[in-house]
Amino acid sequence: MNTLHPLQLFRRLCLPLGVAAALFNRAAAHDEHEALPSKGAAVYKNMLLLTPRAEKAIGLKKAKVELATWREEIVVNCTVDVPCTRHAYAASLVSGRVEELLVRPGDEVRQGQVLARVKSLELETLESQLLQASAEHDLAARVLDQRETLAAGGALPERDLFIARANHREKTAELVLLMAKLRAVGLSKKALTEVILTKEPVRVLPIVSPIDGAVSLADARVGQTVEPHDHVFHLVDRSALAIIGEVLESDIWRVRQGQPVRVVLASFPDAPLTNKVEHVGLKLNAQERTMHARVEMSNPDGRIRPGMFGRMHIEVAEKPETVVCPADAVIRHGKASYVLREQGRNHGKYLLTRVSVGNRDDGRMEIVDGLFPGQRVISVGTVELTALLNDAFAVADAQAASAPNSPRATTTTASTTPTGAKGEVIVVPGCIEAATSRKQYAAATVEGRLASILVERGTRVRRGDVLAEI
Repeated sequence: MNTLHPLQLFRRLCLPLGVAAALFNRAAAHDEHEALPSKGAAVYKNMLLLTPRAEKAIGLKKAKVELATWREEIVVNCTVDVPCTRHAYAASLVSGRVEELLVRPGDEVRQGQVLARVKSLELETLESQLLQASAEHDLAARVLDQRETLAAGGALPERDLFIARANHREKTAELVLLMAKLRAVGLSKKALTEVILTKEPVRVLPIVSPIDGAVSLADARVGQTVEPHDHVFHLVDRSALAIIGEVLESDIWRVRQGQPVRVVLASFPDAPLTNKVEHVGLKLNAQERTMHARVEMSNPDGRIRPGMFGRMHIEVAEKPETVVCPADAVIRHGKASYVLREQGRNHGKYLLTRVSVGNRDDGRMEIVDGLFPGQRVISVGTVELTALLNDAFAVADAQAASAPNSPRATTTTASTTPTGAKGEVIVVPGCIEAATSRKQYAAATVEGRLASILVERGTRVRRGDVLAEI
């Protein structure tokens, strides 16, 4: 029996396929283009034959397979957080009762702005001691002046002059100490001077904001009693935020500090954020089997809020010469991938070819095996044509398996029986921990209030570096 040429078979199949094509047309037709004609499409083995009229009917488009620089990414879930260096608490430095609240949660505040006022008996006691110490200091100064005058004329023993000078120094030290205490609880130098000159104590003490930011929490009410250890206000500076990515344990080895990052937040899908990995976590989350990768982003307009969710794209590798084609050109069938590769130029012949694909990004697909640069594939119209290719997939698989140097054509059998093994091997779970001798704690040697934090979690430090100030 003579074998028919593909074009002869094409002509003979056009009429029998008319009914099938007509049924297919009703399903494939839509508003953008007319239905497939009843003639003009045929399949011979894994070769698709189309007439120009059929190509026009489905709006078929072709694209060229190219060499491009492929940036390999891993994509992880991420959330927005506030770095610890941008948190602050505002509290009363003396015991007292809240007289007035001037801000509410959500209000934007500036550094030094008054948030509340507290009336304190402890403050009034310190001011009374200050006024008494000031009066005693003035008296000691006058006595010293008188005795220095008398001693200069020889009318006063040197011993009495020495006692007057010692008493003046003592009263001066007491006055300076009380002024330092009042400065420490929040009274300014100007306010202290007015108290001493007018003899009128300050009745209320302001609670001021230590940073520029927004009030996150106001845990106080008018009339409430507060203590120095109570955190009355919690403030956050959202001008720069940390975005924390949850990297899977299997991908941790690929993530490094300094790698480019693109973050797409669910709230702003059309405005991706770009920066670099600033820090990779030091310890794995034992429950979720993930590790943190942190990226800092500026947020001058404040539109990004802590707690927002998104996807973090971390560029882990760059391949300078990678075969790529449009992602829409790839046809998925079962677990395999295929393309319709043009045979010749404008001849209407397309070979269903099995390909091995890699990653997908920005509408492109990485081709690992099966295509070469310069070849042309159908990029628009594959969805409509898939229904005609049911029998062609098996032919394409067979051709791919029989191709020389194909990874599917080579079968390697490895022995799982160990040679020379003695005894039994048991497998037990384990985890990695830092040695105890490699762990250190840093703490304040005196009690006090944190004035500033100079490092972020994960920051590398050297012995002797200043971590915080009290």
